[in-house]
Formats: sequence, C-alpha cells, structure tokens
Amino acid sequence: MYRSIDKDNEVVYLNLVQAYEAEFSDLTKEVPDESGLFKVQTTIDQYHSGYLVYDNIIPVGFVVFTEGEVNDVAEFYIIPSRRHKGFGKELAHYTFKRHPGKWQVRQIEGAAKATAFWRKTIEQFTNGKFHEDIVDDEFWGKVTRQVFEACS
Repeated sequence: MYRSIDKDNEVVYLNLVQAYEAEFSDLTKEVPDESGLFKVQTTIDQYHSGYLVYDNIIPVGFVVFTEGEVNDVAEFYIIPSRRHKGFGKELAHYTFKRHPGKWQVRQIEGAAKATAFWRKTIEQFTNGKFHEDIVDDEFWGKVTRQVFEACS
C-alpha cells in the first residue's frame, strides 16, 4: 500500500529517514547532532513530493522526488528486513507510472548495491530503454545516473 507523504504522516517519513541517513553515513560522512539525530537532507515541501510504502500497516520505506523538466529521485529507502521482497521495485514503478516524463536517478560513489538495484528496476520498467552515465554532482561529486522516459 502507498500513501502520499503529507503533514498528517510526515513524522513517519522523518522517523524512517533517520535509519536511511545512518545507513549511508559511511559514504556521506554525515554524523548525528548532539541529540543523536541526523540532519534531514530532503524535506517535504513545495519542491519535493513523496510516497510511503507499507507492509500491511507497517511503514517499510519511502521515495522523495522533485517534478520538473526532469523528474528526480532525491531519496529512496526500504528497511533492510523488507529488501529483496519487491517493495522497492514496486514503489519505484508506482512512482514512475504516476508521474510520467523524463526521470533521472542518481547514486553516490560507493553505493554499489543501490546502483545494482536501480539498474535492474529501471531496466524492468523501461524494457532496457535507459541511459546510464557518471556525472559530477556539485554536492556529492561523482555519481552514477540513469536517465529514462516514463509513460503513463
């Protein structure tokens, strides 16, 4: 089940994002603040939308993205106990189908598992019709990027 992230359930996103930021901290070099909380890199606002994915009533992940000339996946996370069970692929496909247009997905250097996930997920969604390259991101440095068109 999917729910748009809004003010009523944003706390669920903010809770899950702590695990996400902790998991990537080895690559991002982020550390928690004095109260033990990581900075939320992407907030839900007029520029960023997202969905939560649930396993029955339990929230197990999220996607946050921007819509524009090129839609961009800003954040994506599935809790470890629900990986390799289809939640990530289905959440990605759900998002792409509901927001047609050009998309890009980027992974920071060292995120090999994320890159493998996105290659497979996008290949299945597009029947292999996507482009992948390595680009310099002003914030993250070298990132792997997949670019493709999503039709409704």
